[in-house]
Amino acid sequence: MDEQDYILCDSDESVKKLASELSALDENDVIALDTEFERSKTFFPTAAMLQLRFGARTYLADPIKADINEVIAGLCKTKAVVLMYSASEDLEVISLLARRARIKPELPSRIVDLQLMSAFLGKTFMQGLAKCVCEELGITLLKSETHSDWLSRPLTSSQLVYAALDVRYLDEIYKRYLKRFNDNDPRLRWFYMAMEDMRKETLSETDPFDLYRQVTGAGSLDRKALERLRFLCSKRYIFAMENNVALNRVITGRALCPIAERTPLTFQGLASCGMNWGAVREHGKLVIDWIKESLLLPGDSVLPAYDAFSPGRTMKSGSEGIKYALSKAAQTSGICPELIATKKLINDWFYAKRTGGSPRLSSGWYKECVGDLDLKRTSKKTKANGP
Repeated sequence: MDEQDYILCDSDESVKKLASELSALDENDVIALDTEFERSKTFFPTAAMLQLRFGARTYLADPIKADINEVIAGLCKTKAVVLMYSASEDLEVISLLARRARIKPELPSRIVDLQLMSAFLGKTFMQGLAKCVCEELGITLLKSETHSDWLSRPLTSSQLVYAALDVRYLDEIYKRYLKRFNDNDPRLRWFYMAMEDMRKETLSETDPFDLYRQVTGAGSLDRKALERLRFLCSKRYIFAMENNVALNRVITGRALCPIAERTPLTFQGLASCGMNWGAVREHGKLVIDWIKESLLLPGDSVLPAYDAFSPGRTMKSGSEGIKYALSKAAQTSGICPELIATKKLINDWFYAKRTGGSPRLSSGWYKECVGDLDLKRTSKKTKANGP
């Protein structure tokens, strides 16, 4: 690819022209979309480039040098299919730009994540774009600019070519994937349902008091420590969001459980729990104040022990049975097991059962794929089939 193979939109005039072309697209058109952004130090991603390809042309919209709000509006309101690869973070970038510009809707209505689609065809869910393009088209994408500085200007020609190539082949891969679904294939319908779930999840607000459920090792804590973890996770999230600082620059993720369990009240104690010294120096006093507050919690809330994979939990054998049943259901349906046989979904299943809620596995396309999970039956099957 050379300089003639993409159009750099870094002025008000070029951005306005791109927005006009976007608005002219209809439901029969396809847009390939990707973003470059930076968020290693911040809570919110900082958009550095918006790559779009439609009508056999690639456009690079520069949000640092030009106001791209009209492009975001045209993208969010388009009736065209919007193709992406590994879309979750890119959707967050688009949604954030739309919210800041007060654009409604905040995301396109017809989004297709090709990485997710490949998983519904039975391929691994963890395959990156470069490997996908190589396997499908025999083309090697150079990834030398993956970790380059996308916020500095001017961008190099190598960076611009790299950005353009990230959307160059999405349409061709999309057409190939569609041909692999049989007529009335339930997997394609499940995929579209999963895409709608992803879209809704991107637009939904995070409940800070639910974040403790995502922390590795939380299930090994006793009730009081689990309550402290819940409190610390909520405090960390709210502080990081209000001050636009990355979560791990406040408290490193791996330090959350040790801090909740040991309740250190010194800088050295925080560091011994795995908190980085840079974070200790900058936020240590605040974290210690949070710990002191957590020690004053009434302790009368009933938080279920939800981590099905924690050693010694009575539900461990049940979780193995469910994981076996989910893997078998995926194999039978021809989808990637990583779509349903995940720790997150299994933990959610136990959490919902203990709180009287409805697990994700019992609704939507999950329900159609796996049916009813019988804990006793799946546990027996696991024992009969061995480890």
